[in-house]
Amino acid sequence: MKKLLFLICLLTVSFSNAQMLTWQQVVVPTTKNLNCIEFPTPQVGYIGGADSLLLKTIDGGLTWNAVPYNGISFLPGGDDFLKLDFVSANIGYATVGPYSGIYRTVDGGLNWTILNTTLCFNQGLFFTADGEGYVGGSG
Repeated sequence: MKKLLFLICLLTVSFSNAQMLTWQQVVVPTTKNLNCIEFPTPQVGYIGGADSLLLKTIDGGLTWNAVPYNGISFLPGGDDFLKLDFVSANIGYATVGPYSGIYRTVDGGLNWTILNTTLCFNQGLFFTADGEGYVGGSG
């Protein structure tokens, strides 16, 4: 009975704390579709979107700016950032496409190097450290 009472109290406290959290809409400088968001630190974050859109914040999401990046070659009809995964504020990975491959940056998204061009429909991207990760797709 004590365990049940403790569990009920714990759930009540957790639920009441969750109700106190509020979401606020953030203004981004685009009307394009946004496909993914990644915050490697509380202040630095990235958004990947349609039509080769890459945005970055350095103030926790209060303001977002387009990243003038180099090194990504988009194929016709495959110019979307699909997934982003950053292991630090500057080192990150991206899948673009659906047919264009996997890229890596070490300078906060300014310059990208292609790692693989053979995967189609890249839908999974998870890195535990620089150079150590998983990518999944189909086709």
